[in-house]
Amino acid sequence: MHEVQAVAETPVQIQQSCPICQSYEQLVEECPTIPAINEMFGDQANVIGQFRPNANAPYGNTYNSSWRNHPNFSWKPRAPQYQQLAQPSQQASSLEQAIVNLSKVMGDFVGDQKAINAQLSQRIDSVENTLNKRMDGMQNDLSQKIDNLQYSISRLTNLNTVQEKALITLRSGKKVELPTPKPQVEEEEEEEETKKSEEIKGKKKDISERKRTMIQH
Repeated sequence: MHEVQAVAETPVQIQQSCPICQSYEQLVEECPTIPAINEMFGDQANVIGQFRPNANAPYGNTYNSSWRNHPNFSWKPRAPQYQQLAQPSQQASSLEQAIVNLSKVMGDFVGDQKAINAQLSQRIDSVENTLNKRMDGMQNDLSQKIDNLQYSISRLTNLNTVQEKALITLRSGKKVELPTPKPQVEEEEEEEETKKSEEIKGKKKDISERKRTMIQH
């Protein structure tokens, strides 16, 4: 504070530059930076507890608060600038971590989707095999039923043909029904019955002859 007052009280030629702002346009007493310097030293003295304001200072009451933010009079610490420089690094680190997390999520999703697709493909194959087996069984049953139906139709056709041949039309227009030929099974049964009846008749004849012979004796 004493050095500032000494500089302010020392007469300076106009040709000499101001030792504070390095300007040749004013004296030291007229330097506009003096109020800011007084304020700076005043803040430091208040912190230490040894400063007492000088009411007789020529520029003590002409301090402008806007000078406090002047770049030439700035005495604030540089910590905020360091923090601002550190923020991009933190943001880059956060972005890299977000990219890593997103890659992991996408990898897990792709792996889960592959597993789901494999299970779905296996189920589709199982259903397809089951349907093929059922279709094969249905086709075999249908083929058997068609064969049976064709056989039945052929038998009906043969019977109708036999019945149609059993009717003849005379020249007079009269229809005469001929005897319908019997099936082979019925003919065989009749032949067996005829044989049995003949055998029975022969046995009866033998018995009667034996009785006659016994009576004669």
